[in-house]
Formats: sequence, C-alpha cells, structure tokens
Amino acid sequence: QQLTASSHSNQCAQLSTTFPPSRFHYPSNDTTFAIWDAKQQEVRPACRVEPTTASDVSLILKTLVDNWCHFAVKGGGHSRNAGDSNSIAGVTVDLDRM
Repeated sequence: QQLTASSHSNQCAQLSTTFPPSRFHYPSNDTTFAIWDAKQQEVRPACRVEPTTASDVSLILKTLVDNWCHFAVKGGGHSRNAGDSNSIAGVTVDLDRM
C-alpha cells in the first residue's frame, strides 16, 4: 500500500486534539521546522508533533503503534536517507523540545 498523508489523517487529527498548536503542526502551517539535509527537507509528513516529556512520547507512540501508523523520529542525529528523521506521509516525532 502506498502511503499518502491522508493514510494517517485520523492519527494526526487525534494528536491535534491532544497537543497545543504550538507543538502540533500540519505541513501547511509548519514554518519553523528545519532539517540540515536537503533530501530530508523534500519529505513531507502528514503532520509533526513535538513532545516535551517522556509521558508525551509514550502517548504519541501508543497512538501511532495502536493504529499501525508510519512514523519517524527526529532526534538530533544525522542521516542522509530520506524518511529516516522525517516521515514520508506519516507522522514526524520531533524531539527538539526535549
């Protein structure tokens, strides 16, 4: 099955009601997201969420895993592979605020 942003719209909608707008972003309103690698910047997730606590991470992962949602974790490392730190049409979990 080919992944599209709409494949994960339910999970994004669920996360958007759990996290404030300052920590939950759809690509259309995500002006602060930065990745050092141009390949990673070409990837568009369905949404991006920024946890600030271990409890936030647990809640996010439970939501994603329970729904078989494709996701990537951006955690400060370096990878040149598209999709490693920015999800292709899934959910990007950005650990920048932790």
